[in-house]
Amino acid sequence: MLRETEEAGYIVSGTFDLWIEDEKFSLTSGDSFRFEHKPYHWANTGTEPVVIIWVVSPPVY
Repeated sequence: MLRETEEAGYIVSGTFDLWIEDEKFSLTSGDSFRFEHKPYHWANTGTEPVVIIWVVSPPVY
């Protein structure tokens, strides 16, 4: 996915893999991320639901 936005997030619980361009980040509870104008995709790699506070600016609806 590629959007003309700045995005940031905080992993509240669970396990979450995030690829920004071709770089993979394995994130867990307490981790955070930030990027802008880059292609990305993600996956819940755990056995439980992941809870993320995800902020997108400007808002995309």
